[in-house]
Amino acid sequence: MEEGSCCKWDGIIGQLTYSGTELLALRDGGALPSAGRHRRDGKARKRGRRGGVRQRTRRASKLPLPQMLLCNSRSLRNKLDELRVLARGCYEYRESGLMIFTETWFNRDVPDNFVQVDGFSHRRKLGKNRGRRSMHLYQGQLVFKLCNKRHYMQPGLGATTLRPHYLPREFSNIFVCAVYIPPSGNANRAANQIVDCVYRHLQNKRDTPTLILGDFNPCSLNKSLPGFYQYVKCNTRNNNILDKCYGNVKDAYTARAKPPLSNSDHNTIHLLPTYRSVFKSSKPEIRTLKVWSDDKIEELKGCFLSTDWDIFLKDADIDSAIESTTDYNSFCVDYHSTENC
Repeated sequence: MEEGSCCKWDGIIGQLTYSGTELLALRDGGALPSAGRHRRDGKARKRGRRGGVRQRTRRASKLPLPQMLLCNSRSLRNKLDELRVLARGCYEYRESGLMIFTETWFNRDVPDNFVQVDGFSHRRKLGKNRGRRSMHLYQGQLVFKLCNKRHYMQPGLGATTLRPHYLPREFSNIFVCAVYIPPSGNANRAANQIVDCVYRHLQNKRDTPTLILGDFNPCSLNKSLPGFYQYVKCNTRNNNILDKCYGNVKDAYTARAKPPLSNSDHNTIHLLPTYRSVFKSSKPEIRTLKVWSDDKIEELKGCFLSTDWDIFLKDADIDSAIESTTDYNSFCVDYHSTENC
């Protein structure tokens, strides 16, 4: 660059060039012109961090509810290698506290060590008809521990109670019910079985978050379970919503459609928690407490001892006497106590 030329901004390369005179002027206290917040294309660069549920979930250290992954695998046997790779390198699989696979086509001849995935513990629900109704549930070992060893099992239905390492104080555990209903199944009969399973659990723990997720096909629980919300709004197969997730907590999850697992014809559904705990959503309250010192207690005792209680019972019925005595006691207590916020 020649001597004496002006400062120039190269928008393509993204750098400033200065002349020799401008550089020598730094010794006299001069300052270089600022490049500003510009990108290489010349547009202003936005400040702050990226937003959205996915980014907030990545930055959060303690999620109110666990992330979940729902997939209709259509034979999981030939997809286990891909699943192990995704569980090791893909964020959606690696950070999920619960992965539920329906239509795994497993039977009793498949050993447990064959379906093991690093970082996850697993449990199976085997079904008939060449294992087409079987389901598989993977738990994140660093996220969950099992509360009870008794599972409520019916054809195409498996349920268990789980306890994450962190839960908001308003919840004690989570009840998860995995469902697979074949296309030729009886929707009304399947809905009755699901309602029976859920109500049996809610009899003892009504405030427990209850999640019902899986491949429902023709079945719908909108009328069978009032007070439950359907979180999956995106298409799961072509233009249909076959894989669903119901819960009794409003706005607890939002669903994102992910690419299918290998050659499966169902999209993988990633459920991200959007629930805000009562501690964060409720407004702060100001409460007033009465503080008693030893001197105030003695003053209140002397006040009661010097009171002529017969005046409250003179020429008055029992209701008037009780009301006047109660008001007098409240007045004495308020007068001799100190209130702190």
